[in-house]
Amino acid sequence: MSHVDTPWTQLAARTARGLLARKGASYQDVCDLMRASGIAESVRGVEGKISRGTYRASFFLRLLISLQAEYPEHWRPILAVKGSDEMHAKHIF
Repeated sequence: MSHVDTPWTQLAARTARGLLARKGASYQDVCDLMRASGIAESVRGVEGKISRGTYRASFFLRLLISLQAEYPEHWRPILAVKGSDEMHAKHIF
């Protein structure tokens, strides 16, 4: 399936790139932080997902957590429960 550029993918790409810029993080930093939390991501994979804006909500949650970014307070109890990123995303969204 080829990539389709939409307003949603553009927003997702800008949001993730803005987060990286605010935190002063590189794609390599993100990859290292995700690996430390048990998520195997390549630098090229992270860069591709972010530049295209084609990532899952679970990836975005892991990005927020890995970079220790702020997120809504009412997400904390959900993210505190032991479980997968997919499960967390399902309960949040």
